[in-house]
Amino acid sequence: AAFFQQALQQLETIPGVQSVGATTTLPLSGSSMNFRFSVDGQVAKVSAEKAQAQYRAISPDYFRTMGIPLLQGRGFTDREEPNAPGVVVINETMARRVFPEGDAIGKHLTITYGKPTSREIVGIVGDVKHLRLNEDAKPEMYVPYSQNPWSSMTFVIRTAVPPNDLVSTVRQRIWSVNKNQPIDKILTMNQILYESVAQPRLSAFLLGIFAALAFLLCAAGI
Repeated sequence: AAFFQQALQQLETIPGVQSVGATTTLPLSGSSMNFRFSVDGQVAKVSAEKAQAQYRAISPDYFRTMGIPLLQGRGFTDREEPNAPGVVVINETMARRVFPEGDAIGKHLTITYGKPTSREIVGIVGDVKHLRLNEDAKPEMYVPYSQNPWSSMTFVIRTAVPPNDLVSTVRQRIWSVNKNQPIDKILTMNQILYESVAQPRLSAFLLGIFAALAFLLCAAGI
């Protein structure tokens, strides 16, 4: 947690950077974590099979950096320290499914991950298609990374300049915190979006070729 906090502070001061966030799972990365949950003090309104949601630990400015709208309540702040009361933000799909009366804010969820922890719902954000563009949004829970640190996170940076112009500076700022910290890769969201649809595009292309070959064989036979 200390490393990520210091790295975020370093990245925020880069000229041309508008905001910086961090998350355990990036949208369209092809991976996700799903944990079970229960609503404190009430009988489950969803079946046991459906009482789970995608889970992400994030930094306070993650929603603003990614352009995810806050629909109700609030997001996270620097006040969400490790010993502070546990909080959670859910997406609108989860709010609609679990709290159909529209009374999610102020309720408490117990998330079954490691030691079950009760967290107050302080906000509701817009849906994000994290896995694939052709899938409906799934229920999602966001928690402050400071209250549940992870060993691996992805930084997201919104810039006012071409993002590729900042790659070298980003690397140097992270290494100023820890010179031995490996950096997997640096990509724009457009590149990540392209990679996420590359396989379906290839499958459609091959299917078109096979269909054309089948048509030519049929025509030759006739």
